[in-house]
Amino acid sequence: MQRVVFILWFISSVAYGQSHKLLSNLDSTYKSGNSIIENHSHTSFFKSGKGDIQIDIENLDQQLLNAALHFSINKLRVKKNKDSLTYDPSLEFLAYNCTKFYTSSKFKGASKGRDKYERVLYMASRSMGLKQNLITTNVAYTDILDVQSKKRIYKSRSRSHPGFYYMSGSKKNPATDEKVPVCTYNQLAQKVVDLFSKNANRLILLSSSFETSACYLHLDTYSLRGNRPPKFKVIQILAGKRLTLQKG
Repeated sequence: MQRVVFILWFISSVAYGQSHKLLSNLDSTYKSGNSIIENHSHTSFFKSGKGDIQIDIENLDQQLLNAALHFSINKLRVKKNKDSLTYDPSLEFLAYNCTKFYTSSKFKGASKGRDKYERVLYMASRSMGLKQNLITTNVAYTDILDVQSKKRIYKSRSRSHPGFYYMSGSKKNPATDEKVPVCTYNQLAQKVVDLFSKNANRLILLSSSFETSACYLHLDTYSLRGNRPPKFKVIQILAGKRLTLQKG
């Protein structure tokens, strides 16, 4: 019994310490809010074609990144006869700070470390005055390429042919090899939804327990180094007041 009590105390202490560190490092200058989400439903957003433009990492539209994922999630939920999630700017503020505070290793695998995230975010949300009884996350770490082949991919060093290419033979020749396209905002959002939908994570994504949500996609600047494609740290924070987990 003493061992159980000690373990529970240790877990609580770790969660408190991590939430305290997160709260101590909050970027209060970040102003959450998304005019795209506020002015569209998921239906009108996709009809508008706003998310069908290719991503340019030099000129990222952060609101469009977040909105495309928010509406892609709601599109799936409605398709599965679930209520749409309501956008919550307070959760976006937390989501943004999580992507800044945590390294990329914490985003690899949507279920990896979820319990730790839940404890930290619950305590952080309470400290911020949020009233939700339930809070959880989906996380992902994904690149920006729209890969449609199993061929090897390489990064061209040619100034006249920049970007990523499929290898068509034993030698790299960006002048003749097929270029790998960069995702549009909607394509990247769908890649993330596919990752969120794997295995038990689908229960979280489609759960009726959660009513509000916010997403944030943070370009991992470390991924810009070397020969690999740029990647995003992605988090969705969901909150609700009741527990009604169901298979969707």
